[in-house]
Amino acid sequence: NIESAIYLEILGTNYHNAQILGMAVYNKEESYFIPFEILKKQPDILTKINKFTYDIKKTWVALKWQGINIDNIVFDTMVAGYLLEYNIKDDIAYLANVLNYDIPFYETIYGKKGKEIKPDDEIIAKNAVLKAKFIYDTKQDLDSKIEKENLNKLFYDIEMPLTYTLSEMEYNGVYVDKKVLEDMGFNLLLSKNIFS
Repeated sequence: NIESAIYLEILGTNYHNAQILGMAVYNKEESYFIPFEILKKQPDILTKINKFTYDIKKTWVALKWQGINIDNIVFDTMVAGYLLEYNIKDDIAYLANVLNYDIPFYETIYGKKGKEIKPDDEIIAKNAVLKAKFIYDTKQDLDSKIEKENLNKLFYDIEMPLTYTLSEMEYNGVYVDKKVLEDMGFNLLLSKNIFS
């Protein structure tokens, strides 16, 4: 039950329908890569331990589309980086390289968006574990910076719970009343004509 960093590796940038390649796990005692075929059959790791990751929404939604639930993610490096005003992108390599970790950019491994090619399993595993190691290695430092900047309440009480809410909204969608939207559109058009 050791806290671990996890990183979900996918092929493609749209995590709603991208192919899940597997998950890297890194902690003070071990590191490994779980191919998705195995993860899907034995998802125990996803519920038994506290985890850190980069981009909870991607991880939660991508797994949910496969019928897999994940919980106990207690730290999101992407959200922490955002609050600390780092230049955050979907690709973890941007933050990693700013923090002096040599992690290849997504395009370097998989190719350009829309033309991605799945590399050898060994390359996938190696790079996913590098990402999980980065998440694990930087968690304490980012957490200390959050505390130093008095962002603890914002991060732990608002942003972290909000990531789960946004994940559920992305997965479930939101109810839209077509009639209300049409009325709003008509009113906006009417307002535009009046003020023109």
